[in-house]
Parts: sequence; structure tokens; C-alpha cells
Amino acid sequence: MQIVLVVLAPLLALSLVIGLLWLYGRQTAPRKASAPPGIRSYVTFFGAERYAGPSESLEEAVTCGRGILEKIADGLTKDGLETGRVIDEDWGALLQVTGPDRRLHICSGFRGDDWLVFVCTPRGPNASLADSALLRKLLTSIDASLKNLPGIARVAWHHVEHFDAGREDLGSPAPLST
Repeated sequence: MQIVLVVLAPLLALSLVIGLLWLYGRQTAPRKASAPPGIRSYVTFFGAERYAGPSESLEEAVTCGRGILEKIADGLTKDGLETGRVIDEDWGALLQVTGPDRRLHICSGFRGDDWLVFVCTPRGPNASLADSALLRKLLTSIDASLKNLPGIARVAWHHVEHFDAGREDLGSPAPLST
């Protein structure tokens, strides 16, 4: 009996340590963001600097995005979506949109020569988006808002996976595949 315990105890301890390491690694591993098939949630475009507010510095790319998000928010409100206030961040700006059963964030920033707007969950851009009526309406409304603003040009929508991989050449003129 003692021989069995001497042999099994270290194996049991090793199994416990391996299991705990596996759980820790699973919880701390970066999540791979994705969007549902047929949905592009990242949009790049040119010309939003004309909507920059007085607190936005294009030269330093500091807190850029408030002005364009305020214009997008106007369009979202006209389309019946409930928006919060624009929040300045050190990387750009954020706007919360609330639906009947979920919240989504719209993030915006200046990239040096063009602009980026993307939709993500409140958990951030590394969390995957789930398909919903709110997401589809939001993306369609952002697209219409951008295309109706004077001076906005070269609007291109991207799958998050393509964008993360640097494949902006695969952009599309619409956020939803038909």
C-alpha cells in the first residue's frame, strides 16, 4: 500500500500542477477577435480631419476621433439608435450604443493619413462580436453616415481578421455581404 502511495502521490501532484497551468494559460491567452461571417466591422476612410474639434491634435494624433464620432452619432440618432456621449481616450474616441439587450462601442482614431472606425463589444476589440439586429443596423447606419458627410472619401469596410493581418487590400464598399 505504501509503495502505491509513493508512486501515485507525485503523479497526482504533477497532474494537478499541469491542470492549473493549463487553466491559467487558457484564461490569460489573448483572444482572437472575430466577427460573424459576412460582417465587416472595421472601416477606413479619408477626410475626417475637417470634422476635428478644437481639442483634437492631428499632428500628435492625440484624442483624435471625437469630431467624426459626433457626426456619426447624429446619423445613428436619426436612424433610431440610442447613443451615449463621446468619450475621449488617449488612442482616439469611443461612443457607446445601447440596444434592447446589449451594448456596443464604436471606436475612432486617426492613423496618420487615414481614419479608422470600428465596432466592438464593451470588453474591447479583442472580444468577438456576435451577430445581432443591433450590430447590423449599427454598421449600416455608420456606413450611411460616413457616405453622407461631405469630404469623406475612399470608405472601405474590412473583416476584422483581414484588418488584423494587414490585408486592407481586401476591403469592400459595404459592411454587410449580400
